[in-house]
Amino acid sequence: DRPLTSLDHRLRMGDSLLGTSPDDLWRLRPRDSRRAATGDRTLFMAGELDDAMRQTALPLKQLHERADNTVADVRARERLWASISGDTSPLAPWRTACDLWTARWFWPRSEGLGVPSPAETAATVDAITRGDRTLQIDRVRRRIAAARMAVTARHFFHCPLEFADVFPGVHGLARERPGFDAVIGNPPWEVLRRDSGDQSGDDHGQML
Repeated sequence: DRPLTSLDHRLRMGDSLLGTSPDDLWRLRPRDSRRAATGDRTLFMAGELDDAMRQTALPLKQLHERADNTVADVRARERLWASISGDTSPLAPWRTACDLWTARWFWPRSEGLGVPSPAETAATVDAITRGDRTLQIDRVRRRIAAARMAVTARHFFHCPLEFADVFPGVHGLARERPGFDAVIGNPPWEVLRRDSGDQSGDDHGQML
């Protein structure tokens, strides 16, 4: 008699080989400025990002533990998931910033501005995550639009943001060994080719 369980929070879609961690955003900064910006980095990572991770990890924990015995329970779980997975999610700006970082390798040719330099990407990331106004807002919007084009084509997947309850240790939260205990997958190692030992000339293949 029970309703179908809501599994949205258990399922993710994307290319797990194309993505990044928010920590990689700091690779955009020049090497000689990193040491001087250590305090800023601490504020940046342990402040805004950690707060967003916590705001997402706690509802995820509630989703895993919350009952789904009635239709009302399922609808409540769906609303909770929508609050942390959509454009209003606390991690939405960080996801956009990571999309921009990854998109530099798949930049759309039709974008018009060309591939952004590391310095401009860093300034755009600051505009996305901190409201910085070093760059003109129109330029920021065009960069974000181009990154979203790349996301649509490539389906970037940023594991620490998709699984905030699994990776919080990366950002200073209480987890000694963040990440997955095991990963089960089906990599594309199978290829179909002509059997070089076949002398018949028939067009058949061998699975490797």
